Amino acid sequence: MVIAAVIFFSVTAYAFATQGHQNMVVVAGFVVVFCAFYLGATKFGIPLLMRRFYDRAARGGVLCDVYPAGLPDAKAAILIDTRLSDAQATYVHDVMTTWLGRLASDPTVQVQAGDLFADGPIRVAEELAGPAARGGFLVASDKNPGNGWRFILPEENPRDPQRPYTKGVVVKVNTPSPESAGQ
Repeated sequence: MVIAAVIFFSVTAYAFATQGHQNMVVVAGFVVVFCAFYLGATKFGIPLLMRRFYDRAARGGVLCDVYPAGLPDAKAAILIDTRLSDAQATYVHDVMTTWLGRLASDPTVQVQAGDLFADGPIRVAEELAGPAARGGFLVASDKNPGNGWRFILPEENPRDPQRPYTKGVVVKVNTPSPESAGQ
């Protein structure tokens, strides 16, 4: 809004300085169109996108703790739902690291697993380690595993309703450092 006001007053000053100039109508027209688009985008566009994001998050978003997966490429990460109890979260982490350790050390398991992320960048732990691992996720790429939280959003229109997170989105949640939080 401030930017639009600055532009408006700048154009007004320019209009008074060049009152009789032939291009003044064109410049004023461009400014009016720009302000209309600018105000429309900030007033309606951004809130619409935010509303869609929050609706999607409320439908099935999962806040997770992130841990390194220990795979050789060091990009994969294990995500564990923060709503799990400590005992269940520890169990899911142990099951996932055991499964990934077997995958890394046993060539026959590697052949059976194939490309882990062929279907999408997120694998649900239940698919890999059984139903007892509910609440865990394996993510193909994470820039900083072992630090912070991640928010997983399901696909908007999943092809397979039984696997809504396969091609979902992982959003990094920026948390304050202990120093800035006053701890």
